[in-house]
Amino acid sequence: MCGSTLTWDTPSGGLAQFLARWKELADYCYRSEPHTLTYELSVSESEADTIIIYERYPAKADLNTPHQKSALFLEVLFTIPTDLPG
Repeated sequence: MCGSTLTWDTPSGGLAQFLARWKELADYCYRSEPHTLTYELSVSESEADTIIIYERYPAKADLNTPHQKSALFLEVLFTIPTDLPG
């Protein structure tokens, strides 16, 4: 089992843009990546611009390929606000 939890501080005003792209990416992952067990996002209650992403896969290879190599993942990664980590 492989999982990762990411915490990102979105730039001011960038949260709505990120959330719009997130829904598209999450739908794609569940539909196109059969080994995606969990792919969820939470917005921090105490810090409005902070998001937490939790994802789980049966093996690290499922995280690395196809997930991190998919065209949509790369498109979303490079179209979200530029000061997000990645």
